[in-house]
Amino acid sequence: MSNDLNGEQIFFRTCNECHPGGKANVGPALDKLDEHFPDDSKLIAFIRAGKGVMPPVPKEVLNNAEMAALITYLRKLDK
Repeated sequence: MSNDLNGEQIFFRTCNECHPGGKANVGPALDKLDEHFPDDSKLIAFIRAGKGVMPPVPKEVLNNAEMAALITYLRKLDK
């Protein structure tokens, strides 16, 4: 597990192009995650499935530990 990336690294590798710094661009701003996804499992399911132009992020791309780190980072962006 020492090869896992931290949440910030994952965000910049996977999400930042469309949500730069959590702001709107191609994708929406990420400032209301707690409102739209109060439960982590729903947010994880959304990220895993993708929607519209947002591609799915399967376990082969982000393992469960990396996904948990990403969710923790995304929740901090929401503050």
